[in-house]
Amino acid sequence: MITLKHVQSGSHQYSCRCGWIDKDHASMDDAGPEDDIRLDVIANWKQFPTQPNARRSPGGTGWLINYKQPVGIMSNVAAFTFPTGWYVKDLPRGAEAYRGVALRLYQLANDHLEQLQGGPSEPIRHSSFSYEDLSSNMIAWYRGVLGYTRARVNDICQTISKEQSVELAKAIGIDKILDKNREWGKTLLFSDKCEECTRRGSTGSGLVDMPAEFGVVTPGSVTFKPGSGDAWPPEFDPSLRSHPYDRYHLPWWDRPLGHRPPSPLADLLSGILGRGRRPGPQGRR
Repeated sequence: MITLKHVQSGSHQYSCRCGWIDKDHASMDDAGPEDDIRLDVIANWKQFPTQPNARRSPGGTGWLINYKQPVGIMSNVAAFTFPTGWYVKDLPRGAEAYRGVALRLYQLANDHLEQLQGGPSEPIRHSSFSYEDLSSNMIAWYRGVLGYTRARVNDICQTISKEQSVELAKAIGIDKILDKNREWGKTLLFSDKCEECTRRGSTGSGLVDMPAEFGVVTPGSVTFKPGSGDAWPPEFDPSLRSHPYDRYHLPWWDRPLGHRPPSPLADLLSGILGRGRRPGPQGRR
């Protein structure tokens, strides 16, 4: 939830088309550098194909993602309750398809964090799925993956000044607003009660769609069932419970055509014999 103190401090700002923006969630803090984007956006996206930290799966049919959790009070708990390792299969549509998978994985992780915050014993349960959370999260993702600058976000969302935001917060009694939003791509507007937004011709109210600029990427198919969808956590495959996930123990969904599992013993002997034949001091008798 947002309080008047949040708005007065400048940590939350209103926009005529995107509603209230949590600057931390949205990576929109003017005090930091332009490229200061949330770790769970940047660090994860850099592991996808076409990006610098992309890593092939043991079978070579897909990619492995070591997922970084969203930053928050419940992050440490989320690290133990949301899968860290993810397999992403090769997708023919390239970067477009991988962006969709990255977005859906980001959504699932943040939904999980919000659900943890909403537990009956959590002191911050009132902030679970607060109406500005998911829309602000979406802004951060587009900033990090599609390169939206703060100036572009301000232009798309039509942000108003801090003073005007404070006026609106007082007018709507923001401390008493406890609305929730569990829909990605939606935001809660109060523009009909905002003089500046009305002057700009924006009078939307209630739960509405985010601007189209934040819907250009369609979320991909990410599941928790290995072999289903475009990405899944390998640890959920029963065949890997007694074996490590490596090239000697490939699950069926990461086996290339004509796959013949290598022999660890043969590899070991080959390594020993290979070292014996190398020139230099290692090969001297």
